[in-house]
Amino acid sequence: MGNCLCVKPATKDEVTTLNTREAPPAHFMIKIESFSVLQKYGIKKYETKEFVTGDYKWRLIFKFNGKDSDYISVNLAMADTTSLPTNWEVNALFSVFLFNQISDNYLSSTGRTRCFQATKSEWGISKFISRKVLSDPSNGYIIDDSCVFGAQVFVVKTEAVIELFSYWFSASSSSWGRPVYIDLATISDPNKGFIVKDCCLLNIEINVKAVARVS
Repeated sequence: MGNCLCVKPATKDEVTTLNTREAPPAHFMIKIESFSVLQKYGIKKYETKEFVTGDYKWRLIFKFNGKDSDYISVNLAMADTTSLPTNWEVNALFSVFLFNQISDNYLSSTGRTRCFQATKSEWGISKFISRKVLSDPSNGYIIDDSCVFGAQVFVVKTEAVIELFSYWFSASSSSWGRPVYIDLATISDPNKGFIVKDCCLLNIEINVKAVARVS
C-alpha cells in the first residue's frame, strides 16, 4: 500500500479515501484527451464502452459538470442486463483509478462492495476527486490536456464451504472414544500378536471431513 490521500468534500459524512499504488487497474482503462473541452462545452456526462469482467458487462460513467461541479464523480454500471433473470443481484467489489503521469503510479479509491440489482444497477463515488486537484499540472493527473482513468471489478460469487466435524470437543466434554475397544483376554493372547515382548503399539487416526458446495 502506498501513500494515502484523504479527499474531504463539503459534507463531513462523505469522505473518499484514495491510495497510491504502482500496478495498473486490472480490468479497464480509458484515456480522456482534450479534457478542457468538457468544461468549455458544458459536457456533463460521459459513458465508456463496455468491458467484461466476472462474466458481466460493465461501463464507467463520468459526471463532470453536475450538481457538485467542483468534483469529478465516477460511477460503475451494469452495461447489459437483458439476459439476466428477474430480480437478479450481483455483488461486486470495485475500485476507481487515476493515473499520475509524473510519478508513474495510480491513485485508487478504497475497494467497496455494492449490490447491483434490477432496481439499482449503478453505484459509484459522487466526489472522486476535486476539479482543483485534478487540474493542477503539478499533481501530474492531467498532462497535455489528457488524463487516464481505470477500474477494477471483482464479482463476489455466492460460494460457501461447509465443514463437517465428526467429533465434538468442548469445555464440558473434552474427550471422546469407545468405552470398549478390545477385551483384555484377546489383547493378552500371545497367539494374537497384539503384545510381543511385553510391548504393544497403539495408533490413533483422526479424519476431518469437509464438504464444499458451490451454488
